[in-house]
Amino acid sequence: MSNRAAAIIELRKANPCLTLDKVGRLTGVTRERVRQILRGVGMETKAPRPKQQRYTCMMCGAVTINRRFCSRECLSKDAWVEVACDECGRLKRIGKSALIARTKWNKHFYCSRVCAGKVIGRTFGFAAHPENAALARYKRKYDYEMVWREHLETGFGSPRLSKRLGIPVSTINSILHKMRRRVR
Repeated sequence: MSNRAAAIIELRKANPCLTLDKVGRLTGVTRERVRQILRGVGMETKAPRPKQQRYTCMMCGAVTINRRFCSRECLSKDAWVEVACDECGRLKRIGKSALIARTKWNKHFYCSRVCAGKVIGRTFGFAAHPENAALARYKRKYDYEMVWREHLETGFGSPRLSKRLGIPVSTINSILHKMRRRVR
């Protein structure tokens, strides 16, 4: 037996997990020659595979191999979270990554711009400052109820009401629209 063959056998005994290619590179021969030498001596030519690590699926509890989730469904379920709105309490689904990005600069969650606007208005708006209390008793320029009553009594539309009451047509349109919404 040559020195090279003895070196290959010793290297394989010392490191059984080395592949034939790796042993060949270390000793300066091809992997096929390493296989022939090991086979001639009766040694195993295949390196043992490392044991596969077992995981438990984080969503359903199923046992998996080398993965944290057993399926794409479990992975997608994990990607979404339900968060309660700080203003109205309604639950909304949001991606985990979006929630993490949002909480870096804002500790509150709102389901819509309307809810966020309510909080901003209450915190920083007109009524939050006591010096504005005198201005809080704002009076409308035109009497909405009078315009609505006139519309119901006469049946006139915006152009005729505008001439009759001396109010611009666009303002009459706006008032009638608001009053119709209020009646519904």
